[in-house]
Amino acid sequence: MISKSKMVIFAALILMLGVSSTYGMDSDITRRTLARLPGFFVVVEELQPNVRQYAIASGMTREQLLKDVELRLQKAGIEIYSQEQWLKTQGRPVLYVNINTHIDNTNVAYNILLEIRQIVYTDTEPSIKTLAGTWGANMTGITKAGKLDIIRQDLLTLVDKFIEAYWTVNKK
Repeated sequence: MISKSKMVIFAALILMLGVSSTYGMDSDITRRTLARLPGFFVVVEELQPNVRQYAIASGMTREQLLKDVELRLQKAGIEIYSQEQWLKTQGRPVLYVNINTHIDNTNVAYNILLEIRQIVYTDTEPSIKTLAGTWGANMTGITKAGKLDIIRQDLLTLVDKFIEAYWTVNKK
């Protein structure tokens, strides 16, 4: 459990940065790692127990977030893979979402990570390959427990940022 003083410090830092701030590894080089990836297997981590009751009340479940992300990608013309299709796809591209939350009374501090992961080879030992993040963005903010729809909106903002990055290196 996070102490109240740590939560206050974290909230103060967030407020100094703005209610929502976006960071990430979105550059020309990281965008080039998205080239020729025909689609993605989407993974949305389960929401943390500390915020789950509020999330369920606002309709923000892991399943709903997964549907939201997949629908946004499909509307943008990006293919969604089942796990079986993903296992047969070169590079095994994954669009990974994790929402980290900390709650203090009715304030929820959050960090949303949206990352593209794919198989990469290490430079020092080319025979070793691993699934690693090659492009990403995250957003940090604070909201009231009863207004978690802001987290959902911020996630979709990150999805839109990814879609824009994807299409800059994959011509329609």
